[in-house]
Amino acid sequence: MGRGGYGTVDFWDDYYVTDRPEPYDWFFSCSYLGGVIGELVSPHQDILMVGCGNSPFSQELHDAGFPRLTNVDNCALVIEQQRQRYPDLHWEVEDVRHLSYPADTFDVIFDKGLLDNLFCYQAAEDQCDHAMREFDRVLRPGGRYVVISFHPFEEIRHVFTRNSGSHDWHLTEILLRNPRWPEIRTPCFSLVIAEKPSGAVGEDSAPISQGILSQVSPESGESICLTEEEAQGYRDEAERLRREASDRLKARQREQRQVQSPPAVRAASSANATPPQPPLGTMQDQLQRRRSTLRQVPPPSEPVVHSDGFALKSAFASVAGVGDDEDEE
Repeated sequence: MGRGGYGTVDFWDDYYVTDRPEPYDWFFSCSYLGGVIGELVSPHQDILMVGCGNSPFSQELHDAGFPRLTNVDNCALVIEQQRQRYPDLHWEVEDVRHLSYPADTFDVIFDKGLLDNLFCYQAAEDQCDHAMREFDRVLRPGGRYVVISFHPFEEIRHVFTRNSGSHDWHLTEILLRNPRWPEIRTPCFSLVIAEKPSGAVGEDSAPISQGILSQVSPESGESICLTEEEAQGYRDEAERLRREASDRLKARQREQRQVQSPPAVRAASSANATPPQPPLGTMQDQLQRRRSTLRQVPPPSEPVVHSDGFALKSAFASVAGVGDDEDEE
């Protein structure tokens, strides 16, 4: 379709008109989480829902008794759609890398897939770092940043360790069961609760209750969190898939290097021989030969993708209805 990848505003403008014009949640409904919500946030707290999209989750959260809710997205089109659908809620066009709110404005930041989207941007680490600094700034001391993600803990934890600043985040990591497997091709999601220190000795908020682990979904009637045995099986499978993705990437890079090599070098390499070396001649002769060689190099057949992107692309594509031939650059 040639509309760019998940890390572009153009993609989402088109997506909310063409692919998903109706309300849709990438993960699960608010009611699926049941009592987990009460473990994460209190009704009197100010909540910032970042990357809200066209999900009905915010309205469900509001109806469940959490009214102090601000919803932001950098797509103006979807914000206008949400204002019309849910006029009782507060909707704003915001870039999470440059939030307009004063420091210490919110008690809880809720992120369902926003960090995943930033991972798809060009210079993804820089984009995540900008957002993290803004979240740290607008979050009150003792506040919480709650992340639900397709990504494994290790990748999310890396974002926090790079952006600890003058303090360390206290991280709680839990695997949430995916109620829509295999429609969404991952058996579970990562729930990361990052708690910001209060700055006062002895006044930090208590760590998230382990009661989350015993929660049962009112919708499915089963445990929301994976057992330790299930979690270990998932981690083993994720590691196997990452190794396979890394092997595929290395094979593609080898193929691209072969394609990009001059014909004489490719022939010599295939024969396991040393490429013929022309006489050096003058410096001008060498430069001319170099220019001639560069003109023979064809462009890469496809962009090189970091191995971490394979699993996320698969998960996003299965939900968004985007085929593997989609242009994501």
